[in-house]
Amino acid sequence: MKFLKRVLIGWLAVSLAAVAAAFTVKRAVPAFGDESDDSFSLVAVIGGRNFVSAAPHLVEGSALTVMGGIDLDLSQATLGPGAKLDLRAFMGGIDVSIPESWRVEVIASERMGDVVSELNTDSQNDEGPLLLIYASATMGGISISRSLES
Repeated sequence: MKFLKRVLIGWLAVSLAAVAAAFTVKRAVPAFGDESDDSFSLVAVIGGRNFVSAAPHLVEGSALTVMGGIDLDLSQATLGPGAKLDLRAFMGGIDVSIPESWRVEVIASERMGDVVSELNTDSQNDEGPLLLIYASATMGGISISRSLES
């Protein structure tokens, strides 16, 4: 019984420390930008966030999730030159939808997590704008897929 009590107290202490660390990250990492801005930063900590970008010249975006999730839809955005996206998921997930006409290059880093690119890079339009995606998943997941353009 003493062993079970120690395990339970240890698990509770680790859980509380993780929640405290998550809220510290939320305060330390700035979130900015709205749907029409050419740059944005999204943060989701122990919760979720939906974001649809309609940026006229999207240049830079970032998304960080800690024990949460972000649904990022870029299908209404237009890329600017040198556009890049930085995605970081820690014990959470990020789903990204991009238009068919964009060329995409994904640089992935996985630590007990998974970055899944459902893009067919062999049939990419060589003339389309290029989006460079840096994706890092630690005990979480990132999914990048094509959206149907309207």
